Amino acid sequence: MKITIARDLIEFIEFLGVDLAFRISGGFIVPIWRELTRSKK
Repeated sequence: MKITIARDLIEFIEFLGVDLAFRISGGFIVPIWRELTRSKK
């Protein structure tokens, strides 16, 4: 029983970690991408 709960918790944390990683990387990429597209024009 304890092993199952721990496994579920780890999977949940990994899911949140992936979601946060995408938000953080997206937050950094968007302004850089805007600057690059602006400088090409």
